[in-house]
Amino acid sequence: MASPRRPVLTVLDPTSLVGRELLEHLAGCAPALRRSFFHTGSSDEHLIAEVAGEASLVAPLGDLGELEGSRVVVATRQPPVPVTARLLDWLRANPAVTLVDLTDGGLAPDESIVVFDAPPPPEARWVRLLDPSLVGAAFFLRAVAPFGPEELHATTIRPASAYGEGGVEELAGQGVARLSGRQPSRPAVLPSVLAFDLAPTRDASRTDLEQQLAGAFPGVAVRLRPLEAGVFYGHLATVGVRLREVPHPDRVRALLREDAVLRLARRNEAPRPSEAVGSCRHCDLTARPPALPGCPVAGARLAEVHRAIRRSGWQYE
Repeated sequence: MASPRRPVLTVLDPTSLVGRELLEHLAGCAPALRRSFFHTGSSDEHLIAEVAGEASLVAPLGDLGELEGSRVVVATRQPPVPVTARLLDWLRANPAVTLVDLTDGGLAPDESIVVFDAPPPPEARWVRLLDPSLVGAAFFLRAVAPFGPEELHATTIRPASAYGEGGVEELAGQGVARLSGRQPSRPAVLPSVLAFDLAPTRDASRTDLEQQLAGAFPGVAVRLRPLEAGVFYGHLATVGVRLREVPHPDRVRALLREDAVLRLARRNEAPRPSEAVGSCRHCDLTARPPALPGCPVAGARLAEVHRAIRRSGWQYE
């Protein structure tokens, strides 16, 4: 059990796809963080996670008293339902602990505050990061904010990696089956058979995504058409934004060229999701005021985790 005198950052399921990416990120930006690791799977065996080139033990999360002393708890994937219920009860009983929720769908969406590229508000103790499939559209909206965006219509592409390593492996298996002339097995992780195909996202997920983006940009009406895609990594969105002000197309392009995050695609350059893995964000634009059609591409972003941890009062030294 961690000592309350030595507060730690606790990462749940660090061996997940998101967990491994998170550990690599934190090893680079905050190497002095004191950490503890637990997995929420059904196995009572210890696992091994590699942190900054060194192996670390990942204990099974049994007694939640093992979380005592945690300043921040980061959830990287959905635990089993009973574990989630016990974890949320423990967090409610320990309001000084910050939850950073990186899970698909969220552990407790109604009790969490969605944040995007900004420090969470002081009252936020349960922080949920904006879904990666929305990040490209969100950066596009922020970039054109001087023109008064009023309405956003977007089609988003979510890859198999959004469902973790199991989703990537399942998509690979589906592809092998179809190339061999066989019917793929019934999906266990992905929402449907996606190899060489697309499928609309479930209504509940679409509503959740719309609420996330609308919450990050109050005053902008959000209409989404999210799709599940048979690609492994990378997110892409095609967007159309209705503006209050009608700018000249050259002015729009100049603004996007000055943006610190987005990179305006060169002539005849087609942004692709596979190029966006990591931190690369491209944007293709056809300006037809008063609407702006664009095609932003974004990889997963974990800088908000760093901000949430620092906002919680953590001392890295």
